[in-house]
Amino acid sequence: MDPTDVGIATLVAANRRLGEILDALKEDLLPSLEDWDDNARIAYLAEVQAWDRSARRQREILGQMPRMMAAAEHRSSSRTPAWA
Repeated sequence: MDPTDVGIATLVAANRRLGEILDALKEDLLPSLEDWDDNARIAYLAEVQAWDRSARRQREILGQMPRMMAAAEHRSSSRTPAWA
């Protein structure tokens, strides 16, 4: 496997693991949310939404990386080096 592919696969796995951790955190806290005061609950739920948006964006970026890296590699290999 190409080193770039290995790097991307590693990032995808780390992103997946982070998602699993955040999902577990949400599940663990869900039963106690009704006991939180309103401000704490509202702040937590706002952060969960921000985490979810960030996680979606990270997955989008990771999904685009193979294509972007291939395009960058193609551009760099098609250029004549300045020293040539």
